[in-house]
Amino acid sequence: AVGNNYILFVTVPVLAFSRSSCDTESGGFAICNDLPLFALLFFSWLCAMFCQIKCISSVILSQLGQTDAFKLDLGVAKLHFNRLPFMVWLGLFLTLSTFNLLDTFSNAELVGRVWAT
Repeated sequence: AVGNNYILFVTVPVLAFSRSSCDTESGGFAICNDLPLFALLFFSWLCAMFCQIKCISSVILSQLGQTDAFKLDLGVAKLHFNRLPFMVWLGLFLTLSTFNLLDTFSNAELVGRVWAT
């Protein structure tokens, strides 16, 4: 799952650079054709979710029943994961992982577009 972040951060700037056209007349930011990049993001997302579901199912799921206190104190809210069904916890975890991949992807695309400008 971590490898997907590195692959996105290394390949997306190069692809964004190669697919960007800098409009020198308006002095603006390079415009990038994003469709192939989103295909790469989707494939990377599928791989990351598959790997994380396999890891969580084999490691964490077996430990949840044995753990007395599995909670997160955010200051404004306290989440007690032992009280939640596993699928709710898994959905929350995969959602946060998706946000992480989207953040890496958008930063990498921005690097490529700046590089092309």
